[in-house]
Amino acid sequence: MSPNELKILRLAHELKLVDKATIARKMGISTGYAQCLLNFLIRHDCLEPVSLPSKNAYVLTEEGWLCFLESLLQLRAQLQKKIDWLTDQRDKVNEKIAKLSAGKSDETEAAEVGGPGTDGGRSSVEVW
Repeated sequence: MSPNELKILRLAHELKLVDKATIARKMGISTGYAQCLLNFLIRHDCLEPVSLPSKNAYVLTEEGWLCFLESLLQLRAQLQKKIDWLTDQRDKVNEKIAKLSAGKSDETEAAEVGGPGTDGGRSSVEVW
């Protein structure tokens, strides 16, 4: 199901009753495209037409509700994978920072106590 079809299902859930003009206005699409999306959702039993005196409207069916919920669960799973990946990346960065910090503090300690290869900033330069 496309993102626009899911948006229509969400609108149908939130508004309880939708029509092509409302969908077009809320989604910023043409009424012709809104009608194409509605036709797809009707063919797949996600929406059901309701005749009103002034316009044709549509309500969410049980199948449409299930499609909407399934899509939300899939989106949740995708987001969880991204969160897990980002958490893993953050942990790797923190490990590298810790290693670099440990390496710098070793060098800093060595410099302060005059360790190997350092003079601790206390030696004088001899001129020949």
